[in-house]
Amino acid sequence: AVSVAVLRDDISQLMYIGTGCSVVLSVACILYFPSRPAMPPSRAAAVQRMTLMQGVKTFVRSRQLWLLIVCYFACTGPAFGWLTVLNYSLLPLHFHQDESMWVAGAAIVISAAASLAAGHYTDKNSGHLRRTLVVLMLLSAASFYWFLLLFEGTIPFSKWQVYASVISSISLNFASIPVFYEMAQELAWLC
Repeated sequence: AVSVAVLRDDISQLMYIGTGCSVVLSVACILYFPSRPAMPPSRAAAVQRMTLMQGVKTFVRSRQLWLLIVCYFACTGPAFGWLTVLNYSLLPLHFHQDESMWVAGAAIVISAAASLAAGHYTDKNSGHLRRTLVVLMLLSAASFYWFLLLFEGTIPFSKWQVYASVISSISLNFASIPVFYEMAQELAWLC
């Protein structure tokens, strides 16, 4: 049997090794990499940039950008808050904490994939950011409404519907985040 002291020493040793590797790599990066490349990596990198204060003034004066920021927080904020207390929302449907964790975990994993897919789609189909964002938000709202109907007992309850409605609502909502960022970047810097 392994004692607690031996385990503690092994874990400490492993943490020191990880810290040492991180320090060596950090020092190597600082010493090796120049402050800027010999040649710009792209034409965009060679373009003259605006100063920080010019950028801040442009940002503050852009009404469309502020409207987009408000929309972003209004659409994604409640979903983030709801996900943190999902176990309380699912308790009246007889989903206890263990099962609620599985629903939330699946929603988060699928949200990551949906965010990557939405970002990839908007990269491949430029010029359709607004339409993509509206479709994602409408589908997310429809999924939240589906969950509401289940919760209120308006439609017959089944576990697969709870899983599907929660996962789709959260995933579609979080898939809009890269699209919001891309649209904000276009509004702020007029690409």
